[in-house]
Amino acid sequence: MEIVICALAGACVGEIVRRYTNRLAYRLGPEDTDPAPSEMDLPAPGRRLWMVIVLAATWAVVGWAYWPSAAQVALWLCFSTVALYMAAVDLDVQRLPDRAQLLLAGIVAAGSVWAYWGQGRFVWGLVWALVCAGGFLVVHLLSRGGLGFGDVKLMATCGWILGLNSSAALLLGLMIGCLAAVVFSIVARTRVFAFGPWLLLGTFCGPLVVSYLAN
Repeated sequence: MEIVICALAGACVGEIVRRYTNRLAYRLGPEDTDPAPSEMDLPAPGRRLWMVIVLAATWAVVGWAYWPSAAQVALWLCFSTVALYMAAVDLDVQRLPDRAQLLLAGIVAAGSVWAYWGQGRFVWGLVWALVCAGGFLVVHLLSRGGLGFGDVKLMATCGWILGLNSSAALLLGLMIGCLAAVVFSIVARTRVFAFGPWLLLGTFCGPLVVSYLAN
C-alpha cells in the first residue's frame, strides 16, 4: 500500500514541479549571460510530462526500498524531487542553478544528521563528499571547463549521500551515472551535453543496486 501511496503522491508533486519548471524562471537574460547568447532565446522545452512519470516512479521505488525508515524515506523523497527539477533545468540550458544546489545540499545535510548522527557513516559521508568534489575539480581544471563547475558542486552533494550508504554504493553510483552519460552521448551523437541528470540518476540507483545485490 505504501508503494501506491508514494506513487500517487509523487505524481501530484511531479505535476507541481513540472508547472513550476515550465515557467522558465531559471533562464538567464542577456544581462546575465553576456557575451554568451541569452538563454531566453533557446527553443521551448515542451510540456515535459515525463517529469510527472519519473517522480511517480521514483517515489514508488523509495517507498518500496526504504519503508519503514522515516529518515531514509524523507531524505530520498526530498532528494529526488529537487533532483528532478535540477535535471530538467540542466537538460534545457546545461546549467545547474546555485539555489537548487544549495537546497539539495541542505536536504542531504539534514538527512545525514537525522539518520546517521553519531555514527561512523556520518563522518564517511563528509569524507567522500570532499574526495569526490576534489576529484571532479581536477577533471574540471584539466578539461578546461569541459566538465562544468556546477557538476563539481553537485558531485560533492552526491558523494555525500552515497558515502553515507557505503563505498560500494558510491563506486556503483558513479559507474551508473558515467555509463548513462556515455550512452546518451552516443545515441544523441554529441560530445556536449548535460552531465548532471546522469550523475543524479547514478546517485539514486547506486544504493538500490547495492542493497538488491546484498539481499
